[in-house]
Amino acid sequence: GILSLMYHRFNEEKYPSTNIKMSVFKDQTKLLRLKLRFFNPGDLEKNFDIVKNEKKVLITIDDAFSSFYNFAWPYLKK
Repeated sequence: GILSLMYHRFNEEKYPSTNIKMSVFKDQTKLLRLKLRFFNPGDLEKNFDIVKNEKKVLITIDDAFSSFYNFAWPYLKK
């Protein structure tokens, strides 16, 4: 199976129930990178069986809020 982590807003303190601070998001992704290999989502189907015995985590960003494009996307592109 795949564990799915869903995010909505980044650094938007006005919406605490759907917001995550970028410092926390960065810490979470650093921890994941220590334990897991990252694949391009476009290659997930091709690589799924290759990593059959490894844990899998899918990171999703819902609702396309501008805070994703302003804060998280630049970080994730690096």
